[in-house]
Amino acid sequence: MIKAVLSMALALFLWLSAGVHLFYPIAFEGFIPDALPKLGVHLIAAGVEVPLAVLLFLPRPRWLGCYGFAALCAAYMPVHIWDLFRDDPVIEAISAAAVRIVLQIALIAAGLWIARGAQK
Repeated sequence: MIKAVLSMALALFLWLSAGVHLFYPIAFEGFIPDALPKLGVHLIAAGVEVPLAVLLFLPRPRWLGCYGFAALCAAYMPVHIWDLFRDDPVIEAISAAAVRIVLQIALIAAGLWIARGAQK
């Protein structure tokens, strides 16, 4: 039961994140390296987050959504580590940036934990 509720919370998190990428992209633009096309990154991120959220809502393919969620969070991890050490960080307080990395690890662990119980 707790894994189902947590997966719904993660799905909501992904829906909200996709919405921010699409409707308020400025919130994430500082995390996108200048060498990458910002609009393209936002569209790709939202295009990955929405299907993963759908998978997290559905009981049978939930395990796939959980592994995808964990992989997505792992893919974002280098960006958060880069932000911690760069000269002009998006998250300016070092303590807040460190908490963000710990949160990212917790999100990866949560996705993997739910997936192991949901896979049948």
